[in-house]
Amino acid sequence: MGVIILLVGIYMVSERWEFDFTFVTLGIIGFVISFVVSAGYLGPMMKVAKALADERGIDSPEVAAKFDRLFMVARLDGLLLAAVVVIMAVKPGV
Repeated sequence: MGVIILLVGIYMVSERWEFDFTFVTLGIIGFVISFVVSAGYLGPMMKVAKALADERGIDSPEVAAKFDRLFMVARLDGLLLAAVVVIMAVKPGV
């Protein structure tokens, strides 16, 4: 889904804007950071947390701490994506 959004965004920018606008640069940077966090941290750590939950049980304090950390990072990632949407809508620098 993220790749489709990126491709649609690139198409939309190429039709009306230039890639050197501040809002486009910030949007791409935000997307890349979100992609790296999701693919590099959230995905692998979710597998680790699931394995730990299978091993120790869902009520384990270690499992709760692991999922709390995952949810915190996921919320921050969501906040970053919301900021990207605001940046793309407000278009600072235009």
